[in-house]
Amino acid sequence: MAISHLILLVLFTFEVMGAKVPKFSRSPENDFGDCAGFCWCRRDSIKCQRANTLESIPILSSEEERSLVTKIFIEHQAGFRILSEDQLKFYPNVEKITIQNSGLHIITPNAFQFTRKLKEINIRHNQLSVLQWRLFKGLKLMELSIDGNPIICNCSAKWIQKLANSEKKILGPLWDQVSCIDPVNPTSTALLMNVTIPNCELPKVYVMPEKIIINESQSADLICSASGDPPLSVYWNTTSLASNHTVGDFELLGMIDYVNGSEDMFSSFSFDSNDTVQVLSLYQSSGEDNGIVSCIAENDVGQETARVFLEIHAVPKIIEMKVAKNFYWCINYQVTGFPKPERKWYFNNQPLKNNNLIQDLENAWTMKNSYLADGCLQLERASQVNDGFYTLVASNTFGTVNHSIDAKFHQDLVVIAHPTYIPQGRFPPTISTNGKNSESEKKGKTSILVSTLLIAAVVSVFVITVVCLVQWRKYRHSPDGPNEGNSPWFFLCPERGRNRLRTERIPLNPSQMIVNPNYSKESNKESIIEIHHIAREKISFVHTLGEGAFGRVFLGTVDYLTPDEPTTLVAVKTLKNNEVEDIKMEFEREAELLANLQHTNIIKFYGVSTDGEALMMIFEYMEHGDLNNFLRDRAPHNDNSAIEVNKYPELTIPDLIHIACQIATGMDYLASQHFVHRDLATRNCLVGDQLVVKIGDFGMSRDVYSTDYYRVGRHNMLPIRWMPPESILYRKFTTESDIWSFGVVMWEIFTFGKQPWYELSNHEVIQHVTTQKILPRPHKCPEDIYLLMLACWKTRPHERMTMKNLYAELQLLSTTRDTEYLEVVD
Repeated sequence: MAISHLILLVLFTFEVMGAKVPKFSRSPENDFGDCAGFCWCRRDSIKCQRANTLESIPILSSEEERSLVTKIFIEHQAGFRILSEDQLKFYPNVEKITIQNSGLHIITPNAFQFTRKLKEINIRHNQLSVLQWRLFKGLKLMELSIDGNPIICNCSAKWIQKLANSEKKILGPLWDQVSCIDPVNPTSTALLMNVTIPNCELPKVYVMPEKIIINESQSADLICSASGDPPLSVYWNTTSLASNHTVGDFELLGMIDYVNGSEDMFSSFSFDSNDTVQVLSLYQSSGEDNGIVSCIAENDVGQETARVFLEIHAVPKIIEMKVAKNFYWCINYQVTGFPKPERKWYFNNQPLKNNNLIQDLENAWTMKNSYLADGCLQLERASQVNDGFYTLVASNTFGTVNHSIDAKFHQDLVVIAHPTYIPQGRFPPTISTNGKNSESEKKGKTSILVSTLLIAAVVSVFVITVVCLVQWRKYRHSPDGPNEGNSPWFFLCPERGRNRLRTERIPLNPSQMIVNPNYSKESNKESIIEIHHIAREKISFVHTLGEGAFGRVFLGTVDYLTPDEPTTLVAVKTLKNNEVEDIKMEFEREAELLANLQHTNIIKFYGVSTDGEALMMIFEYMEHGDLNNFLRDRAPHNDNSAIEVNKYPELTIPDLIHIACQIATGMDYLASQHFVHRDLATRNCLVGDQLVVKIGDFGMSRDVYSTDYYRVGRHNMLPIRWMPPESILYRKFTTESDIWSFGVVMWEIFTFGKQPWYELSNHEVIQHVTTQKILPRPHKCPEDIYLLMLACWKTRPHERMTMKNLYAELQLLSTTRDTEYLEVVD
């Protein structure tokens, strides 16, 4: 008993003195899995710190639990000597690995082949003497910390030296402290970035010819030669080649006739005896291979690439033509050929010209493809008038091809019978065989006519009775009492009931609204909010835009949303679990709130639809999606061919100021309405045509951008990277906390969508923000813009610049867009 009391006393003393008592069990709420008794396994991480208890990464028993792990932290494990793919293959979603102050001696060549999401690797203070660059080939690492290892000063360390002396500072905070050991004198160490390593350079690689022009189905030989010290290997990247091909040594080079040359073309291409040569032979070349094929040479220092441009002439071919209905009617087609064929359309043998209603649209992903055209002939208002023969003629300098299709765009009407409707039977015509039957035929026709009229009369009386009962129930339960607008017989008096039929609105119960203390009670007392109701049959769905915890968001259309617009593109937010009363009440409260927000930089709310199986909210559609993805796609040096290159291919500093200015005026409006957003970020702003930016939140961001949120408890997700200290510490959200978030949004804009504090974990972010640390100035961000960010990040909320003043300052800066910022952009 005395010993147990002594142990408790020691542990209590540790806690009082601020020391950390090691924990190796699982928390009952947030932890899971079997960690071999030596580790602490949280929902997304494995942490092993009990000294000298592990020889490899522990493997959780459940595959589902393993898929959730994004961080692995191991230290003080002298017996942990080998890191291999056999250990890491169980954790394909891991993003950060830390193995430090341990005995790690070997990393196998394919250790990271199953962990392609890795962003950070920390292997400091281990026993690694050799680190090959090939270990990390293909990984998009943001940080690689390797100091404290006995790395040998030879060619295998040259790539680390080059990385330390480059502008890519990914070798951790101590990149300039990486040292190496003299291979001749093991007791001598020096800073790697200052060591001279002789006879150790990147390979040099050449190709011949650099451009080749042949016709489809012809053959060609491409020669690649490389030299360098240390020894190297050479290979052609043939993964995307559609042509039949072989790769071999120079001695196997065949004598092939060329369109633009002959065998003498190789006479100027001399080889050194020490060169490594590889020949790529193409047989029956395919036009699909138009473009670049690469030859790669690599050694212990790194790799170099040389490229050959293939120009394979091909006659046009029409691969596909078919009629399809997407949002509009389309005749989908695929055309191949090089040079890229010109396309002409004919309708019933007459030339068809592009106009506002009929357009030949090529898909964005093939616009840069010099061989393939994939698109559709789009008809915005197709009808029976447009039915007929459509002919596509494709031609280039090597030939012409055409193909026709008999297109039908109209749809037959489908009659759907009401349950109370009795369809009239189809009777076969009576065939007279002789004159004796004529009288009986007349009697039969008369009886059929009487029966039909009787059935029609019964159905009519039944329908009228049902309608009258329904109207009477509405009349009795009407909160407005008897008047002209809600008379149960208004359907018989169209002039008296016209005002009731003109609008489709649903008055929601004001008693269910949350009263905002910033408003006076008098202003809320008589307010009755009406929400525009949109009939379900007017809504059509095109495709899914995203999915969140609440439900889905679809791209859709609404017929005659406004009197002068037959069809309007919209975003439709659906609601899951609409049978739960709390969710329905929340739906009504959100609709009431959105109906009151009317501003050019707030997403437009059209109304609700409640007469279907799912509750739906209808918003305007913003064609370029959320601002975060919009910025990332257009970041400098980002080679993204999938974006619409014709619309804002490059964002300038004035463009970024214009974006920030629009968000500021939208937030100023929300502040004037005493509305606190609580989740302002670029992911919750939407981009439309003409670079119009609007604030909105469909509720998807917590699922799509899950790493931007920090889970508190089981259900609460907080965007702590955008939150001020008072919101993190006390859960206090005010207009001033939105101003802090706006400063972070400006930082996002001028870093082209980077995640704030991307180098830190959520716990580290909380520590930084609550200890008054701030985000650094983004690269090439103007000084006066950064000063506005600092004005948003004052520790005391009342000292932060107001949103109105922020908007005024940004608007003033936007007037200098063409002069003051030219130097910064360059």
